[in-house]
Amino acid sequence: MLDPGFLAGSVDRLAAAILVIAIGSLLIRDLATGTVALALQSMILTVIAVLVAIDLGTPHAWIAAGLTFVVKVVVTPLVLLRSLERVRLKREVASVVPDRYTLVVGLVLAVSGYVAAGPLAPAGPDAIGHPVPIAIGLMLIGLLAMVVRRKVLSQVLGLLMLENGIYLAALVATGGLPLAVEFAVAFDLLVAVLLMAVMTGWMTIEFDGRIDAELMAKLRERPIRGNR
Repeated sequence: MLDPGFLAGSVDRLAAAILVIAIGSLLIRDLATGTVALALQSMILTVIAVLVAIDLGTPHAWIAAGLTFVVKVVVTPLVLLRSLERVRLKREVASVVPDRYTLVVGLVLAVSGYVAAGPLAPAGPDAIGHPVPIAIGLMLIGLLAMVVRRKVLSQVLGLLMLENGIYLAALVATGGLPLAVEFAVAFDLLVAVLLMAVMTGWMTIEFDGRIDAELMAKLRERPIRGNR
């Protein structure tokens, strides 16, 4: 079992690092770099899960930490990078909102989430719940990324940031989710990422390598070329 003060301080700093990377990701237009930034967030999240596992000392906590690493740090980034290989334009060219405004809105959302969720943090210097407000800010930034980006893969990155925020909040607020829930969440995440990868593949075939989100509506109106 770890010293409570060390655990709380370490988790606070690591959660803050995830939030800083997420805010910086709002300025990243290269999709491969954005995927690497997401993998770095997930790696830090895995470190938090390992710290919680060391503190709890239960087998299911270690399994959850390992599952987090495999799904979030290894499999998901590899699937996204594989999907990116088939895309002609591998960067976000025109966002809905200019980058400077996106950054300002992201900072405002992060601060607002932290202030609004502040009462949810347990009192006491050794409480491990302080990153909960940070997790709320991370969710809001992920949602913002989904709204302002046009590329499907960019929106997937925003969705995964949002999911990282949810996982962080659950991890520090409950001391780890039940193992059955961990497996269910990991399976759902894998299915979602694989479906988006398949959809990206269809779009690259139908629209000559373009993966703009507004083109998705046309997929309902046009058959896949292989089925014609």
